Formats: sequence, C-alpha cells, structure tokens
Amino acid sequence: AAELLRPLLEGGEFIRFSAVTFVLRLGLYFPAGLYSVFWVRDLQASDAWIGWRTTVGNVALMVGYYFWGRVAARRGHLPVLVLATVGLGAYPLLTSLTTPSLLPLLLVAALIWGLFASGIDVSLFEGLLAVTPDDRRPHFVAMNTALANLVAFGAPIVGAAAAQQAGIPPVLFVSSVCLLASAALVVLWRQKRG
Repeated sequence: AAELLRPLLEGGEFIRFSAVTFVLRLGLYFPAGLYSVFWVRDLQASDAWIGWRTTVGNVALMVGYYFWGRVAARRGHLPVLVLATVGLGAYPLLTSLTTPSLLPLLLVAALIWGLFASGIDVSLFEGLLAVTPDDRRPHFVAMNTALANLVAFGAPIVGAAAAQQAGIPPVLFVSSVCLLASAALVVLWRQKRG
C-alpha cells in the first residue's frame, strides 16, 4: 500500500496533475447518472431524439479526436486541456437550460460534448505521460487510475443524492462550475511551470 501511495507522497507535478484532474473528474462524473433521467423524465424526449443526440455526439467525438490530436501535437497538451475543459463546461449548462419545447438544444449540447470530451481524453493521456517518470510510470499510472475510479464511483452517487434534494438542473450547473474551475487550475499550473 505504501508503494502505491508513494506518487502522492512525493509531491511535484503529479500532485498538481492529480488535483486538476480530480476537480475535472468531479465535473464529468457528478451528473453522469442523471443525463438520461433528465432527457426522459424532465424533457420527455422520445427514443428518436435520444438516438439523434447519441449519433451527433459520437460523430463529433470522432472528429474531435482527430482535431485535438493535431492541435496537441503542435501546441502541447495543456492548452488543449484548458480549451477542451472550458468547452465541455458548456455541455451540462446547455443541457440544464433545455426544455421540452427546445429539444434541438440537445443536439447542440451533444455536438459540444463530442468535440470537447475528445480533447480532454487526448490531453489527459499526454498530461499523465508528461508528469510521470519513465522508470516508475506503472506506479504513477496505477495511482492515477485508482483516483479516477474513486471519483467515477463516488461522484455519481453524490450527484444523484444532490439531485433528489435540489433537482437535476442545479447538479448540472455544479458540474459546469467544476469543469470551469479545473480549467482555471490548469492555467495556474501552467503558469507555475513557467
């Protein structure tokens, strides 16, 4: 157990990366179990609307991987992480503003999700490689995976409990705030790195 925790105890860039990605993952996973409930129960979206939303999102995701891969190769992973996180912050916010009479906003939100979620995937992978020493990378990757899974498990439970008390739109708003906060943390991290 001590060996697994060593990457967190050593400090440095991995700790900063872990803090940024913790906040980012809160934003991603906090409402994870609520989207489909919101689409069906609150928006009364039909299977067709949900199908179109999924298609638009997945096509945008494929295009996004190609685009962000090229941008990251030229500009680096941190600018991509900032832009993608700010962009993805619009997804839960726009979803929360959708009403049954404005269902086409679901397609716009899906487009935003696909384009920017792919940028986060690309930059997180590159970011993890940049902050882990080659000779001990498996330990650092294991710790990163453990932290990611901890948030992926706990945040949706907390999000669902919060939605029971406050409703789904406020939880989606909190998700947007977390994503924008993580973008701000990336900017601060980038400035400290010089």
